[in-house]
Formats: sequence, structure tokens, C-alpha cells
Amino acid sequence: MPEPKDNEILMKVEYVGMCGSDIHGFEFGPFIPPKDPNQKIGLGHEVAGEVVKVGAKVTKFKPGDKVLIEPGVPDDSCEYCREGRYNICPAVDFMATQPNYKGALCQYMTHPEEWTYHVPEGMTTMEAALVEPAAVGMHAAILGEARLGKSIVILGAGTIGLMVLQACLSLGATDITVVDVMQKRLDLALKLGAKRVINGKEQNTVEVLRSEELYGDHGVELVFECAGAVFTAQQAVEIVSRGGKIMMVGTQSNPVPINFLKINREVTIQTSFRYCNNYPQTIEAIATGKFNVKDMVTHVYDYKDVQKAFEEAKAKYASNEIEFVAVKAAYDKAKSSYDAVNEQYAKLYQAKLASLETALAQYKDAKEAYEKYMNDNGFQELKDVETAQDLTFQREDGATHTIDGISTYLTREAQERLNKSNVHQYDSNELTASDIVATSPWE
Repeated sequence: MPEPKDNEILMKVEYVGMCGSDIHGFEFGPFIPPKDPNQKIGLGHEVAGEVVKVGAKVTKFKPGDKVLIEPGVPDDSCEYCREGRYNICPAVDFMATQPNYKGALCQYMTHPEEWTYHVPEGMTTMEAALVEPAAVGMHAAILGEARLGKSIVILGAGTIGLMVLQACLSLGATDITVVDVMQKRLDLALKLGAKRVINGKEQNTVEVLRSEELYGDHGVELVFECAGAVFTAQQAVEIVSRGGKIMMVGTQSNPVPINFLKINREVTIQTSFRYCNNYPQTIEAIATGKFNVKDMVTHVYDYKDVQKAFEEAKAKYASNEIEFVAVKAAYDKAKSSYDAVNEQYAKLYQAKLASLETALAQYKDAKEAYEKYMNDNGFQELKDVETAQDLTFQREDGATHTIDGISTYLTREAQERLNKSNVHQYDSNELTASDIVATSPWE
């Protein structure tokens, strides 16, 4: 059992929430690997329990108190901490990550008094453990300036998306649309107070939101991206209004190509990181019933079953993974090819060639070479075009897909996997180079 320092409490752990980052850490290791390969990695940072001992200088807590903790301890000396933005302190010691990788999945743990909070009367320690993800939602909603009268769309109805929903509601917002591809999540979103939901697997999200029945040409004033996917980040650009705001709450692990021409009317894109001075109001929101975190709990495991809990969560997480066909490697290859051709024409134009036939001949040569390659590989042209726009081919088995004018072609085996999965999109991480037959350089 650890011994608390003078300014620390010793807590007996009662509940620990399982974050998506914990599942990732269990399967692949932490997002930021330790420098020492022998470093022990702890998991868990959403935690609450009971004080069993206090350090000599602790004054706010005593043994028997029910408490919850804020898992990040900043250095209190950097410029960001001095500005009150301790959540972006570069030296913050956050649980289950660098530099110490200390996790909450243990029986007893110590924590500084300064970053420990009382559990209010009427709140259970299970609810108290969920203050951490709820604070993420509260911080994002406040940064986004959610309020009554503002149109809001939340892309992604996982834990954080639903916390953002409840945070926006607690700030007075009422016109909130939640988008996901899992109906059970959308059903919970309605139960928690969403005005409407959209199942992105069954409807075209952008078309529905841009319809005259909803927001039309005006668009949505505040969009929260909570799925951490390239596809939803690009959807946010398609639906945000002029002068609106996009809040990037989900973690984007891959680069996101953005068409800035669509949002050059003073749209704000802002990231949101964890929380900062949001615990007191989040605790109050849960204690007063403005936040319903209890209904978001699906499973409870005993400490001895931690391994089982992670194995089952990993399997469930994988089966519920939203699959997108943004096939980044294929997209980048196609875009690079297109950019090369585009650069060639730009040079020809800048040189002010006297004869346009020269440029046209070069274009036709490139087009014919590409058509020959596609036909040699079993694809047939769907439509003939005279300009380099939307050139589309399709193989006999129908294996073709278009993203923003760039066509991605999959092998028959990959297409069969797509059909069996009963979804219309693939996760780029699910595909390998062998799945991709060819990509069109024409846009």
C-alpha cells in the first residue's frame, strides 16, 4: 500500500471508468510510448473512491470521505499554467500516460489534495468516476459557446459525444442534432435530450442537414466533431454555416484534408483538449440531475475481472468500429498524381503557349495512357468526358468508389469483405495495399 506524502490523500479505489484510450493502450500500448521499454504501463484515469489516510498537511479531507480526482497534475510553473490553461501544460503528469504512466486500475492510490474533490451527497462513486469524461464534454461546450438559440450538430454519439450533448443542454441549448451510425447510441441520445438524430448509415447526413426542412443554405452554427474520424471532420466543413464554428473534440490520429474554400467566410475551427477548471461545474451538473451519466454505463466488472473486462471491451470496440472508405493511402496516391498533372498544365499556361492544341494533345496522351491501364486491368469506362473531370471506371464486379472526384478501386476480395460487413464504408486501417487496384488521377 502506498504512503501519502504531506500534501496527498490515500484513496481506496471503488470505481474506474474505461476510456477508449485505455482500450487502445490495452491492445496497442499508450498513444505516447515510454522512452524506457521496461516502463510499466498503468491504465485507467476515470476514478473515484474513499479516503483511507491523509498526509500531514492535508486539511480538506479526512478518512472516510468519498472523493473523485482530476487525473492530470500540471507543473504549476510554465506560462500556460500561469495563464490558467493548465490543461495544455507540456509537463502535466496525466494518469496512464507520460511521464509516469501511473494508472487508476489498482486497489489503493495516492493523489495531491489540490486535485481531489468531494463527492456531493446523493452522488454515487460510480457517477463520480464519470465526472472526468463529462468534464471533457463541458469544456468543449463552453469553448464552443453553446447556448439557447444556437443550432448545434454533434457528429459521433460515443461517450464523449453524449457528454457534449448533455453539456450543451445544461448551458441552455435546445436545437441539437446528434449523428452516428449505431442506432442504439442514437436512441440514448434521444433519451438524454437530443432534439433529433440522424443515422449516417441509412441517410446522407449532409443532404439531410442542408435540406430546406432543416438548415438549408444557411448551415449549422456550431458543429462538434466527436468521432475522431477523417470522414466526420470533412462532413463538419460541409454543414457549418458562414461565421460558424467547428469544435474538434475527437482525436484525429491521421491528417485531415480540408477544403478551406468551403469555409472561407470566417468559420472558426477550434480544438478542445481535456478540460480546464471545469470539474466544479461538472460535479454540480451531475449532482443536480442536469447530466445523466448513470444511464451511460453498460457493464460493471469486479476488480478481479479486469482482464475479462478489457478483452470484452476490445472485441466490442472492434465490432462497433465505424468503417470509412477514406483509404488514405489510395487518396494520397491519387491526389499526388492529380497534382502532378495539374502542375504540368499550370506550367504550360504560365508559359503562354501559342497553341492550345499542344496542351490538348498532352492531355489526350495522358488520358489515353490511363484508359489503357484501366482497361488492361479489367475496368470499363462508364462515361466519356473531354475534360479532366470525374473520369470514372467500373470493373465487372462493380468494385468502384468515388471520394470528392477521385475514384478508388478495390479488389474483388476487398469488395466481398465490404458486402459481408453490411456497411457502405471501410476503415482505412482495415485495408492493405493489396486491396487497392488503381486510383484515378483525374478530378
